[in-house]
Amino acid sequence: MHTSSRLLALAASVLMLGTLVPVSASAATTVAERRGCAIGPKASCKDADLSGRDLRGRDLRGIDLRGAKLRHADLRNADLRNADLRGVDLRRAKLKGADLSGANVGALRTGQAVRDSAPCGSNCRGADLSSANLSQANLSNADFGNAKLDYANMNGVNASNTNFDSASFYQTSIKPIAPGVSCSSSGGSITSPAVGVNFYNTNFTNASLHDTDFTGYQSTSKYTAPGSSCTYPGYSGYTPDISKGTFTNAQLIYTTFLYTKLPSSSSSRWNGATFQSIMCPSGSIQSKAC
Repeated sequence: MHTSSRLLALAASVLMLGTLVPVSASAATTVAERRGCAIGPKASCKDADLSGRDLRGRDLRGIDLRGAKLRHADLRNADLRNADLRGVDLRRAKLKGADLSGANVGALRTGQAVRDSAPCGSNCRGADLSSANLSQANLSNADFGNAKLDYANMNGVNASNTNFDSASFYQTSIKPIAPGVSCSSSGGSITSPAVGVNFYNTNFTNASLHDTDFTGYQSTSKYTAPGSSCTYPGYSGYTPDISKGTFTNAQLIYTTFLYTKLPSSSSSRWNGATFQSIMCPSGSIQSKAC
């Protein structure tokens, strides 16, 4: 009887607890979702631990992820436009198809606290950014060693002092962005400004640059498009300066350097590099340093 009484009392306590503190399915989901922040656009998730989270396809525009842990997180096709990813831990994270255009993965911006200054250092090594949109992202001082950047859009990036040691680039575009033009009833006009690229001290040692495109663009004069009455304004060309980049032991296969500035052909920056049908700044094709 004593044991039965204890069991009845325990059951009554459980029922009472359930009455006094109801836990809805939505509340449980919220607790599981938060893991340190309310994940969503412009959310403050600074220093949050989101390791291993499934964030595929999520809208994370403008999210603050400074110092957050995203090890092994699945961010495939996530929208991370203009996100702040300084100091984030992306080791073995999956970012295939993610949109990181305008994101800040790089170094300290003027006026920020020192603890927020760290770029994505060794914690970005091995990240899968294949097919990701990194257009105009700040990658300065970040470490993307062994990262996978195949098919990525890296146009207009700031990659100064960025480490791409042993990274994979296949059909990756790393070009400046020419001014946008359009035609209206008032005539042709420039609708978006040019965006350059920064390759100062960029490290491509041991990288695979297969069919990667660094092409600059030439100046244009005023012109009238065929079949159009609009006369478009001309604009100045842009020659990406890659002369301070390092390509030691890199594999350059069908790589395009049209309208760029490269290290001299005798420079030690090419030591051990292999070449196959690369396009030089002048447009010539050769299998040696330009």
